[in-house]
Amino acid sequence: MIICDDNSKKEYFEDIVNVCSYAKELLEKEKYDEAIKVVMSKIRIVEKYKTAGKKECFCFDELFEYEMYIHHKNDDDIIWVKEPVKDLYDLYVHLIESINQNEDEINECVNDMISALKAALRWNPCSAELRFELFKVLLLLKKDIVAASVVLKEAYSYIYRLKPMMQFYRCLGWKFRIEENWDAAMLCTQMSMTFADDYGLALSEELMEEIYMECGKMIEWPEDNEERVNVWKQIMNKYDIPEFEPDSNVLKLAKKCWINSQNDRNKEDEIYYSEIYNDLNRMNCI
Repeated sequence: MIICDDNSKKEYFEDIVNVCSYAKELLEKEKYDEAIKVVMSKIRIVEKYKTAGKKECFCFDELFEYEMYIHHKNDDDIIWVKEPVKDLYDLYVHLIESINQNEDEINECVNDMISALKAALRWNPCSAELRFELFKVLLLLKKDIVAASVVLKEAYSYIYRLKPMMQFYRCLGWKFRIEENWDAAMLCTQMSMTFADDYGLALSEELMEEIYMECGKMIEWPEDNEERVNVWKQIMNKYDIPEFEPDSNVLKLAKKCWINSQNDRNKEDEIYYSEIYNDLNRMNCI
């Protein structure tokens, strides 16, 4: 792996943060066309250099995402670009949503939004967060439940922190709500609150309220813990909902990376991987 850092980065990856900041300023001033032109101009540049010679460029958010990539591909002959390339695509999708307010306008642009998020995933193929964004567009705007479900299932295989696990179950709650499977919608939303921060908790509570308003009743779980867990497991089996636990392959890889860092006496990596491994183990709740 080659890290394209501050000392070696190529000219075409520079100024991404400044470009995004400038585009946001234009958006605040309602200069929508200019904002999109600025972002698209930079996207065209980075896309041109996605492959540098025989090496492909990627943009991971964390070291463990890089480890997941080489674990799946068995290939570390890549260039890791440290600049936040995927932010360009995120911002482009946000700009489209901001500019196109009514449903007809959004419908005309939804395929562009999907293409942008898929392009972002080419830069970071191990991102659960990007898949959650793509899921929302497919489910809520494209109205394609099947495609959205496929993307969400993929996301589960790349979860290694508690926050994305909360997002995963909240997304499932959205899906089951649209399908009017109220018991599954409420259960998944309930599960999304387990380790949620204040913001995530507020989102889940808002979703729970919407589910309640639409179905007209609140499902009450048994007070006895064993009975409650049995009811939950029946619902999870019925709708093929993953149990609240990490992907086994992700857990094994995190443990391997932690042990390797201990053997290498790399204290910084040891602390980093121990945090991930502990987060993954905390997910075993049911």
